[in-house]
Amino acid sequence: MPQNFCVRFGDANHGWLPVKLITNKEEFLFTASYVPYDSLSELVEALSLFLRTGASKLVRWNTEPIEYEFVLSEYAEQARLEVFEYPGSQRIQGTGKAVFEFSGSRKSLIVPFWPALRDLETRVGFEQQWQRSLPKHKMQLLGQQIDKL
Repeated sequence: MPQNFCVRFGDANHGWLPVKLITNKEEFLFTASYVPYDSLSELVEALSLFLRTGASKLVRWNTEPIEYEFVLSEYAEQARLEVFEYPGSQRIQGTGKAVFEFSGSRKSLIVPFWPALRDLETRVGFEQQWQRSLPKHKMQLLGQQIDKL
């Protein structure tokens, strides 16, 4: 049975944003800080790069002190999202604990992020509460790529 994948962002509040990843097998939730990484911009850039080339780019999320790393990869025509947890900012390669994984087609991995990101764009006061601007140009480019799927 193929897995379904869903992404949801909660309401930003004073620089904190709940992030929820859901499959029909598991849910993973954390609340990210707006500093020190521009995680949403990294996410949009990583999704766009992955769609264009299949290349992986890390997306870093800080929850003070725990940090998470999203890794997009492709193997044997399967797209994969792995989330690794690190106890702090010292993210030594190979020491992260895998806490979430989804595998499927490139489309089934990337497309669920799009409505969640678009929802953030339409929320009144989101950027003020998140304390960072959304990467509008990168969002536009990602939207064009998704439309071509």
